[in-house]
Amino acid sequence: MFALKLQYIIIAVFFVVTAQICAADVLASSSFDSNLDSWSATFHDIYGTVDPKGALAWQTSGYLSATSSVPFGNINLFAPSQFLSALGFAYGGALEFQSRTAEATELFVLITNSFDPSFGVMFHGLQNATDSVNGNETPWINNYVPLWLDPSYPDLQQWSKLGGGAVDSNYFEETLASATSLVIRTYSYFPADEQVQIDNVTISSVPDPPSATLVLSSLSLLAIAIRRTLHLRADQRADSQRWNYRVSAGANAVRNGRQSRRGALG
Repeated sequence: MFALKLQYIIIAVFFVVTAQICAADVLASSSFDSNLDSWSATFHDIYGTVDPKGALAWQTSGYLSATSSVPFGNINLFAPSQFLSALGFAYGGALEFQSRTAEATELFVLITNSFDPSFGVMFHGLQNATDSVNGNETPWINNYVPLWLDPSYPDLQQWSKLGGGAVDSNYFEETLASATSLVIRTYSYFPADEQVQIDNVTISSVPDPPSATLVLSSLSLLAIAIRRTLHLRADQRADSQRWNYRVSAGANAVRNGRQSRRGALG
């Protein structure tokens, strides 16, 4: 039984190691553990009028919080330069972050570029990131934004140009390579104060396939471990058989001794 459990443990360790080999690299991250980590914000209403009372703050429990004080407001959270540099190496990877909103209609992502300043790309359709019907506060949501184009996404869950219009892979890759801003934006159709909070923002690269050498090495180690486990099980069976033989031999000796004594007494 121990050998069988050991075999399962070995196999589990193998898959964990393989997963680590294939894991994507984190190119940029903000956990907001001690400050705003150079994130900034702008605030305005749907007509472009600046909100003078919009507030960006770091919360001591470790997240970023932004509040708009005007009805029908927009909140734009700007990522620091490390994220812009990371985008150039992130095609095929992902932007991920946690969010919580209140009085917000939608949360989406914008990336502008240097070669087409009036445009850029945007990603709509982050599910459950807002309560667009009632504006109630949402729980913390994990958001996943693919940094690639995938035609299989429904219309509201894919990248498009700012202002509408389709975007092809060349335009998208060029935008990532020459990004001038990465913005997490909310807007509101509610008259109350809008709020968005974010945490644990990361940009990761596409996972690298493990090299043939690493895979073969892992498989070799797995084979050796299983072979040793099987040998251990065989040794345990042999020990068990030897023990059973000794017990049986001892029992026969006792039985023969009793019979001998009975014969002598008779």
